[in-house]
Amino acid sequence: MLRQLGAAPLARGRVALTRSTPTIRTLSCSSAARADDATTPSPAGDSVAPTEPAKPKLVFRKIYKKQKETDKKADTKADKKAVEETDKLAAAQKKFDYELGRLKNDIAQLRDSNQKLRRDKGALRLDIVNLKKLTGASATRAVQDKVALLELYEKIAKEAREFKAGTPQSVEVVDGQQLVITLAQPDGTTKQVAMSLHWLRDTCKCPHCVNPDSGQKSFSSTSLPEALEVQSAEVNAADGSITIVWANDTVSTNATRETTTHTSTYDASDIFTWQLPYDLAGNLLPVERTLWDRSKLQAHIDSGDLRVSYNDWLTSDAAFWEAFESLARFGILFVHSIPSDRALVESQVEKIANRIGILMHTFYGFTWDVRSKPRAENVAYTNVFLGLHQDLMYIDPPPRLQLLHCIANSYEGGESLFSDGARAAYSLELNNPAAFDELRGNRSPQFHYHRNGNDYHMGRNTFRYAGRTGQGNGFLSRIHWAPPFQAPFSRQTGATATNVLGNRVIQDGGGGAYAEGEHSTVVEEKGRNMTKWVPAAKEFEREISAEENMFELKMKEGECVIFDNWRVLHGRREFETEGQAEGAERWLKGTYISHQVYKAVEDKLQWRLAQKEGGIPLAIGVAEAHGLGWKERGQLPQKEAPKEETTAPVQAEEAPKTEENPKVEETPKTEEAVKPEGAQNEGPSRQPEEQLGTVNWNA
Repeated sequence: MLRQLGAAPLARGRVALTRSTPTIRTLSCSSAARADDATTPSPAGDSVAPTEPAKPKLVFRKIYKKQKETDKKADTKADKKAVEETDKLAAAQKKFDYELGRLKNDIAQLRDSNQKLRRDKGALRLDIVNLKKLTGASATRAVQDKVALLELYEKIAKEAREFKAGTPQSVEVVDGQQLVITLAQPDGTTKQVAMSLHWLRDTCKCPHCVNPDSGQKSFSSTSLPEALEVQSAEVNAADGSITIVWANDTVSTNATRETTTHTSTYDASDIFTWQLPYDLAGNLLPVERTLWDRSKLQAHIDSGDLRVSYNDWLTSDAAFWEAFESLARFGILFVHSIPSDRALVESQVEKIANRIGILMHTFYGFTWDVRSKPRAENVAYTNVFLGLHQDLMYIDPPPRLQLLHCIANSYEGGESLFSDGARAAYSLELNNPAAFDELRGNRSPQFHYHRNGNDYHMGRNTFRYAGRTGQGNGFLSRIHWAPPFQAPFSRQTGATATNVLGNRVIQDGGGGAYAEGEHSTVVEEKGRNMTKWVPAAKEFEREISAEENMFELKMKEGECVIFDNWRVLHGRREFETEGQAEGAERWLKGTYISHQVYKAVEDKLQWRLAQKEGGIPLAIGVAEAHGLGWKERGQLPQKEAPKEETTAPVQAEEAPKTEENPKVEETPKTEEAVKPEGAQNEGPSRQPEEQLGTVNWNA
């Protein structure tokens, strides 16, 4: 057909037809570049010979080359546009990450600022729930009044003192899940208590379920079947116990194919605990403490309340429990009249400590000697002044009790110092709440010990509280104060390391760290650092080192002091070692008791005290949440110093007189009192002997 129209055949070209002429024109394209034999048709038709294709061929290649350059430019432009889009996405992602980091930072700051408010709200709800539970009434206003809290505490304490357990009359299995016990109450009424069958089976104390020698269970709670079968259950009228026979039992050690039943007996003591209003296992409220200053402690020592003889401590149960109660309440106790036989003297502190329980082992051993020696690994083993402190704050938990038996003390000086850290803390709460809150919440202080292959490090807040604080509420559970063993503070700002993901790791000022990507700008804002802690710590230091608060005595041979290392701060004055009489020395033998051992004995004391009144002990959380448990806490004196500070700026011309105020002069004197090393008779100036807290052992 193309030939009829006058067009020559083309290998790879395209043709176009026009109405004005039958001529067919070749259109240039990229594929036509490969058709080197393409020709231009003659206008006369097929009889005309083909012409030379040279010029159209050159023009065609030029057009193709231009098209190729155009395509290349288009590709470059597309690549550039793609790169620009990628950069825009990266910038948007970076901005998103930045905004996300700021948002996380804001959330963290908001969480920190609202933490105290949430605690107060939670404690308030606890107050309302307790009041509603005990009185059946709904609180119409916030229960924040101290009188109302005290009344609530007294009501709970009264119910505990008057608690009487009932006697089981009958038992019945209900729904195959519970054992309902009907109890006859002392007032003639009846009460029902429902016990889970699985719990009863799991707590069986027979020799087949609990090893009689070790006291350990012989089966796991996970071995109990989903459904338990009770063959029989009855009350033993003779002793008031309850016996349950379990059918198809496969748990105990005596279970065989022939023996498919198991008998569990629950005695009166078990049934007694089932009736308690709250769980007391390891949950007893500590004995109520008594705060003291120098004069009060001196008075109780002189009266004999805080003194016990060596023989009575070891041989008399009545004397031991009376003395231990004084130790729990005051945090300090003196044992006197210890035999001075040199062959046995080094073991006496072990005997005194073992009356309470096993000794706590540390890197110093079970016992240790406090003697002045060259190149001492501990400042206590020197003759320099040792400021008020607590021991082993770098160990968690620190020792609870410390015992120091005086074997010899003939050097001039070396008086022992003691101060009630709890009283100082509560006095600070009353007179300087801002400093109190800082020491309670700031965990920047670090304690460490790195000697002789021992590496210990721990960050702690100065005051540790349980329950809520503020407005006289909260329960002080521990003091942390040990300037001689204080480690450098964490760096105030900046990163300290890089983690495996490449994020900088930043210290939070409390012994912890976080990745920079999690809180991008929190370093300066969140870190509670040295600059915030030191001013508040100075206020606490003034309290513990004040003359009216610090008790001082020079221990004599045959005396041993036991004190609560979580509460009572101790120190020592410098003593002279040169120019002394031949044979003169200062030698104390010491040991520690752990918190677990102490707590076990204090729980026994609580039960003894409760039995005297015929009731049960209080559970921790009942009074602790309301700040009760420290006797005379609300009777501490309120100082007048803040009033003087407010009036001073008004009378500007009297500013020089303020510098001459004796109270201002006491500040550097008190600061020197806690210097750990190199101090020469520093600290509070010594007073005449009759004005200090000396002990009259003949009283």
